[in-house]
Amino acid sequence: MKNKKLISIISAFAMAAAMSTGVSAVTEPDAPQFVIIDQNNVSGQNVNVGFSQDPMYYVTIPADIPLSKTAAVEVDITADDVIIPYGYALDVSIDQAGHTGAGGSVFTAMTPEGASLTYSINEKGKTAKIAVQETMASFTANGTKTFEFKMTSAPVYSGDYSEQLTFKVALVPTSAVVPHD
Repeated sequence: MKNKKLISIISAFAMAAAMSTGVSAVTEPDAPQFVIIDQNNVSGQNVNVGFSQDPMYYVTIPADIPLSKTAAVEVDITADDVIIPYGYALDVSIDQAGHTGAGGSVFTAMTPEGASLTYSINEKGKTAKIAVQETMASFTANGTKTFEFKMTSAPVYSGDYSEQLTFKVALVPTSAVVPHD
């Protein structure tokens, strides 16, 4: 009789343990988090699904742009593998020009001796001139913009004329969001 009573008590504890209720979660640091749902609690447990992507992009600008006395030189600025936050754009501008001040749209190339010539930059098909520290291209996805570098004064002296341009690429908020196709 005592054995039956002992077996009954052990069986009751085993059944109680097997029929536990509630939800358990692993809480060790850096351990994967789990939601465990058993037969007594089968409804409505929230599970987060997510993915994190850092912004990335490649903007390609030629390292050398040779001016021509007879025609505008076409230069492509290309944005590839563009993954940026929603509501933002990649803005490309000429941050600094060696002989042209901020806001200037008449650029100056000079020889080491000081002779100079001027040139302008505009987006192909548009007449508005690009100025230093002004956005010249804006991308929300992969794309290419073509610009024309055109000599506006002929050289008076022989020599190697040049100007160093420093381009800047910045992520900026935009109100005109263009969705990806």
